[in-house]
Amino acid sequence: METAGKDRKVAVEEEEKLRTFIHDIRNPLSSIYLTIDSLRHAKEDNEDPDFYIDLIEKAAKKIEEILNNYPKSL
Repeated sequence: METAGKDRKVAVEEEEKLRTFIHDIRNPLSSIYLTIDSLRHAKEDNEDPDFYIDLIEKAAKKIEEILNNYPKSL
């Protein structure tokens, strides 16, 4: 019975780590989508797209960092 309790605790901890991982990915991904939308409007207004491209790149690098650390964090 004690083993079942430990197994359940490990499963709960792993699920929490996975939820955190998903949350950490969603934040920069949302930023990418919002920036793409802003970039579309900037294009219509003849604005310089470099600012938006830099934001997308920053968010993509954050996702890459999270993914590179994924095995270490779980």
